Amino acid sequence: QEVGGGGGMVVDISSTGEGQVDVAPEDGEITALFGRPVFVRRDPPAEFWRYRAASCVLELFFYQQGGAWRVDHVEMRRGDSTVTNQPACIAALRAAPRAS
Repeated sequence: QEVGGGGGMVVDISSTGEGQVDVAPEDGEITALFGRPVFVRRDPPAEFWRYRAASCVLELFFYQQGGAWRVDHVEMRRGDSTVTNQPACIAALRAAPRAS
């Protein structure tokens, strides 16, 4: 994970490790890829989004700073463990049924 140019965090969202996206909650790019989160918590100035597949969970922590949303933290986990194969987790999340 690294800070991207548009105020978000650059997160590798491809199953090949080649596609990165600068994520922010208002741009719709994350929901275009994964659908709506299964859980959203809004505690201004923060938002927490959770996506779930059978094999893993993706959690995005957004914070609003100076009027712009920034991804401050990203977690991928399986149960209580950290995901070691992130591309497989992303592929599973992208293949999961989406709510729109």
